[in-house]
Amino acid sequence: MFNKKLILMAVISTSLLFGVDSKNINYNQLDGPISSFCSTSLPAKLRIFTNFQFVGVNSLYDSEGNEIKDGKEQSNYDGFGNIVSTSEYNLNYSANVLFFYFDYFGEKDVGFELSVPVYLSRELNNNKIDLIGLSDFKFGIYYIWEQFFIIKKMKSALYYQYSKTGYTISDFGHLKSVGKTGFGLMHSVDLLISDNSFLSFRSELLISSGNFYDLTDSTQIYTPDRFLDIVVRYKNKLLRTFPYSLDLGIYQYNFKETENDKFSDGRYFSFTPHLGFKILKNKSYGYFNISHADLVISYSLPISGKNYVKPNIVGLSLNTYFE
Repeated sequence: MFNKKLILMAVISTSLLFGVDSKNINYNQLDGPISSFCSTSLPAKLRIFTNFQFVGVNSLYDSEGNEIKDGKEQSNYDGFGNIVSTSEYNLNYSANVLFFYFDYFGEKDVGFELSVPVYLSRELNNNKIDLIGLSDFKFGIYYIWEQFFIIKKMKSALYYQYSKTGYTISDFGHLKSVGKTGFGLMHSVDLLISDNSFLSFRSELLISSGNFYDLTDSTQIYTPDRFLDIVVRYKNKLLRTFPYSLDLGIYQYNFKETENDKFSDGRYFSFTPHLGFKILKNKSYGYFNISHADLVISYSLPISGKNYVKPNIVGLSLNTYFE
């Protein structure tokens, strides 16, 4: 069952959205170099995000929330509590991933989105993982709810996810181990605070088919059945020129217990700053008319966790809006 604290945070975060006056605000802030979770392409137009991510993992959080680093010595006990041997903990995972995200927003408040990761390289404990290349995708349909009381925009999405690799990264920059197929629900809410800032809230529930995967000849993982993500984004401008945002995320997974197996649930908290730059505006290249193109740099900083790897993720994204 999902942690009650996560549900409480979702309720509190949503309640806070109703405490700010949004009159006389420039709503274009929602689609600047750093967009909100409810942002879309222009009506009947296409939006393409190209996001490169470097992922490094060399530690994890145990069941007590303590960090265990790669190379740390650990003791092995017998049935009487006596130390029978010692061994070195070994966890060194790295990956380079290129994401392609396509978004088309129709004229009836309904849109379609497709996310495709391309794994350029992956290694676990200095062993190359063969699961690279083009093998995963996520396809969704969403509906945009226009202004509701003081909330500027809401976005509800239903999507299907397929993963041949079984060890994937979400579009929002954190590590997930998912089954081959999964269905998800996502809901986002936007609120403008001023001409230069907004607050955006996203919650996502993914129901996945748990499965075993062989990462290497000696390493096998079992993927969880349910994921719950809750993220709050605050965006403002630095020196009135460079937009930045701060994301606070809570990510939790749960296993479905069986008669023979019982796996531990896990969660972790992360803090992710973004810095954006506008590089193109109102440009035409042959048949392509670009409304604007932005460059966004991000870095995910894990704060704490339980039964979860501790990923460090550097992201570089080129976001292009066509008109």
